[in-house]
Amino acid sequence: MLKDYLTEWLEVFAKQNVRKSTYKGYTSKIYSRLIPKFEFIRIKEIKPPMLLEYYNELSDEGITTEYISYLHTIPKHSLDTAVTWGYIKNNPVLKVSPPPRKRKQMDTWSIDECRAFLKYTKGNAKRHKYMLYFLAIFTGMRRGELLGLKWSDVNFENSTISISRSLYYVPGEGIVTQEPKTLDSIRSISISDEVLNKLQEYQTYQKGKMLLTGNHLSESHFIISPSAGSPLNPNTVLKLFLYDIKRQD
Repeated sequence: MLKDYLTEWLEVFAKQNVRKSTYKGYTSKIYSRLIPKFEFIRIKEIKPPMLLEYYNELSDEGITTEYISYLHTIPKHSLDTAVTWGYIKNNPVLKVSPPPRKRKQMDTWSIDECRAFLKYTKGNAKRHKYMLYFLAIFTGMRRGELLGLKWSDVNFENSTISISRSLYYVPGEGIVTQEPKTLDSIRSISISDEVLNKLQEYQTYQKGKMLLTGNHLSESHFIISPSAGSPLNPNTVLKLFLYDIKRQD
């Protein structure tokens, strides 16, 4: 049965070969979506029309095309493995395309709007939140990359930041550190004098704050830290950002 195969694939293949956050996502979708729908279907009985019909059902329920496209990757990858293992000769999912994703127009801020937001948060938000927003705007780094930065990643002499890890929240495990998704994401970026000066000011602030509690700032401490060098939960960042935007308005 497909149920048995997907369970085997999760534990034998996916758990060992994909990121923890991806594994958790696959597990959630398999048990909440795929198994209830195809529980009693044999793996060799899976046909393209079955999947197309299922995707149409999800669309009728109001499920987004982005979600369906993500869900589609699970039978695609898992049945690729089934072919490799000799369970089936061909992957039927390769003959199926999920609904095309709807393009969304991105709303971006102007330079003046960015400056206004930073000016507001500098005076009204906690210091680590202001630094998070500042680095996001001036470096273009991703959320997980920003939260994964440690002081050891900053080269003050060469004015560079090394990006080699990301932070994610994995249900059941909490905050985990992982390598970026691709090798191209592991990189070193140059930073301006303005960014360098802000980092130096913030480092001095963190050192003073930790000395008040009898601690010392370490190179291994996270830069974006609410307290004592500990990491900020990635799942809270969007809420914090929207909250500060609302307060500014």
